[in-house]
Amino acid sequence: MSKSDELPIATDRLVLKYWQQPDQTQITIDSVHAVMSRETFGLLKEYSCSVPTDPKIGMMWKCILPYVDNGEPKTNWLRFVGPAQKEGFITIHSREVLFL
Repeated sequence: MSKSDELPIATDRLVLKYWQQPDQTQITIDSVHAVMSRETFGLLKEYSCSVPTDPKIGMMWKCILPYVDNGEPKTNWLRFVGPAQKEGFITIHSREVLFL
């Protein structure tokens, strides 16, 4: 597993205190997918049409896009915040979710 295949760790004190999300060890990612149980997915806050206010590194949430793909009525995504190459900026990453 490369560094790009790891979820960033939340270190911001406000995120740690107020932002509830499942433990990162319950989710495995690669460059395209995130693998987790449906229970873990259910623990993520949903921001399907927006982004949380003031996103910080390590925050994760779910996004459910309502369209048909291979007969499935929706596609589930994990979104998470990581550092950007430029200091003081962030990058929001997306991975399609595959359930265990």
